[in-house]
Amino acid sequence: MIVQPVSIGGGCNIKNSIIGPNVTIGENSIIDSSIIKDSIIGSFSNLYDIVLDDSVIGSDTNLRGESVR
Repeated sequence: MIVQPVSIGGGCNIKNSIIGPNVTIGENSIIDSSIIKDSIIGSFSNLYDIVLDDSVIGSDTNLRGESVR
């Protein structure tokens, strides 16, 4: 589910997730079973089973099963 405004880079794979509002996702990122709002995700990041709110995640990051603000 995408809640605008959202910017998603090319080559991203997003499954079973809620993205937005106010989210930017860099290219070639993988997001699975996550909820992300008001956040910036860098390129080549992998996020699984995570809840993000008001967060900035750098490029080449792997996160699993966390709630981050």
